[in-house]
Amino acid sequence: MQQPWCLMHSLAQWGSGDKDKSSMNMGIAVRMAGILRLHREETYSLPPDATTDKIVEAETARRTFWVLETEDNLHSSHASPVAFGADDITTLLPCEESDFAFGRIPSSRAALPGTKAAKLWPELTSLPSRSLFATLLQAHSLWGSVARKAWRADFCSEGPPPWDPDSTYAKMCQILTQWERDTPASHRWSVWNMRGHSAEQVHAAYLSVVMVTRLSHIVIRRVYLEE
Repeated sequence: MQQPWCLMHSLAQWGSGDKDKSSMNMGIAVRMAGILRLHREETYSLPPDATTDKIVEAETARRTFWVLETEDNLHSSHASPVAFGADDITTLLPCEESDFAFGRIPSSRAALPGTKAAKLWPELTSLPSRSLFATLLQAHSLWGSVARKAWRADFCSEGPPPWDPDSTYAKMCQILTQWERDTPASHRWSVWNMRGHSAEQVHAAYLSVVMVTRLSHIVIRRVYLEE
């Protein structure tokens, strides 16, 4: 119970503007996740005859880890180090809400690009059947990359100019564009998708995917505009 308390307390402190205390409590939750090895896929292995309770408990732990990871990305800046190194993460992304609700082991899971899991199973980063939660986490991860790069004082002057295909800017834009192309059709913006996700009461996650993606495109370009 201590880890969820630290996480929720951290989010509340961040919302009230107390970033330093929020970071401290988030750090406690992150360290506990590391001790529990929530960043390793083998932690969630279950026998074929696992009970529904065990399946739900494992998925809850998996989602707790990814909430920690995504909050770390959402609160990113040039001065904020990552909580878990990408090469250490083998945990796959959460399943569909229906599988979670009914305690079913999903047939497949997506992986977060850049993690060790993605290097082991690269095809899982663009899995067409990935859950909305998985897409949301991928979008937040991209935002974390953009934020850490764009808010560095030397970003604009570092390396080749933005119009150079080898520049950090060009590569980041290419990653964003490619990721959007590989996003499941139901996770892209449209009025019909909005209606569908609203009917399933997951519209907040859907809007977060859409808005964070657009924000990433804006911020990576905004740094080149004069004040």
